Amino acid sequence: MKYLLAPPAIVNGIAGAEARIPEGEVAWAVAIQFDAEATDTFKQITTELAGTGRQYAMVVDGNVVSAPTVEAVIEDGASVISGNFDEESATALAVALEATS
Repeated sequence: MKYLLAPPAIVNGIAGAEARIPEGEVAWAVAIQFDAEATDTFKQITTELAGTGRQYAMVVDGNVVSAPTVEAVIEDGASVISGNFDEESATALAVALEATS
């Protein structure tokens, strides 16, 4: 898939990423924690995108590794990316995102 990308809003702002099955869920997801500076920027991004169906791109080494939509404003820098993940794909995304920190 091809994406039209805007200039990056957050660079190296991920404090941690982890593949897991969230409590009360049955599917794998990737939990992300942004650092303090990125948390403020991510709140602005999610405020603009929440509920619109528009995507934001997570880019590692010039490649879009995830392009989720935003369901709600994220104020605390703790985000969960869900989708069609199995353990291997969730872990691969978490590792790729951790490598940017």
